Amino acid sequence: MQLGSIAVSDEGAVRSLLLVLDKFRDSVYHPQIRSALSLYLHRNRRELASTEAQEIIKAVGIREGLFPEDKHLDRIVRIDYPQQTPLAEVVASVSAQAKVPLAPDDELKRRTLSSYPRTWTLREMMVSLAAYKAEWKTDGKGYRLVPKEDKPPQYQKQERE
Repeated sequence: MQLGSIAVSDEGAVRSLLLVLDKFRDSVYHPQIRSALSLYLHRNRRELASTEAQEIIKAVGIREGLFPEDKHLDRIVRIDYPQQTPLAEVVASVSAQAKVPLAPDDELKRRTLSSYPRTWTLREMMVSLAAYKAEWKTDGKGYRLVPKEDKPPQYQKQERE
């Protein structure tokens, strides 16, 4: 990793930079340190331990996954549905907890799910719900879970022509 004109390549230097970001929050060097850590993460992602990568992601402020620009999706929500529960009820609950407008499409409202008690970010929960042949789309100031198009690529191509 290169910080200004200083090359940083060892794990100890990365740890020191993470500590600087945390301890000296008003430092004028933060943009350069974040940039260097982002580059280090990008170049070494496959070799990094998951915990180290997550630590860098958190320190640098990188949001990954679904709608990465929306920091509201980093809010913590809790679900606990031991019995089969309509998707509409689950989505309404986490929407209220996170104060982010969420809604399932009419076609999906009656789907049911069950879950053991779990605390996670709203983004993680949304990704999990989208695994049921659905995807999230922006909808005004919130998001709507809609059925995913299950057409093979050759059919999608024909429709565009």
